[in-house]
Amino acid sequence: MPRITRQTESFITASAQTGANGGVSAAYSQIVAGMQEHGTIPSFASTDRNAVMKELSWDGDKYVVKLTDTNGVLSKYNFTSSNSSVSVSASGNTLTITSKKAVTEDVLLSATKRSPAVSGTLVAYGDASLQDVVVGVESAADITVYLSVKIPLRPCADCENVRGWDRGGFQVPDYGQRNQQDGGYGEERKD
Repeated sequence: MPRITRQTESFITASAQTGANGGVSAAYSQIVAGMQEHGTIPSFASTDRNAVMKELSWDGDKYVVKLTDTNGVLSKYNFTSSNSSVSVSASGNTLTITSKKAVTEDVLLSATKRSPAVSGTLVAYGDASLQDVVVGVESAADITVYLSVKIPLRPCADCENVRGWDRGGFQVPDYGQRNQQDGGYGEERKD
């Protein structure tokens, strides 16, 4: 992306000094702001797939984590989950990640900020009373960000013989039907 130099800014400032080209200055400021903001990603995410890991906590009903985007660009991204058991929703600058059940593997969340489509390489601006201007336009690259989440094992003080818990006091995900012959999972009891 070309750098915006002092010479460019001086030219724009000089052309809008008399107030005759106030629209030029406003358009220039809007373009500069858009270019500077384009690469901004949510503060809790990364462009590196393996850089950010967050843990969901049990709130008594579900596993959840709420993340606040201090960069204020969350609304420009739509996060999706690699696991259908983990859901993602955004409200304002807060991303909420939830799961009703324990998930044994790390879950990758991804989001892409799509750039506006450009139909041509030249764009003309004009007005019947002003000089026409033609500028070259190039499509900006889409930006994809990532965030991984995991659900840690929950400690339990008295979890012995409770379905879904092991004797070490940590949660074990429920992998299916209990074996009725041994009262639990796995091999049959050999008494």
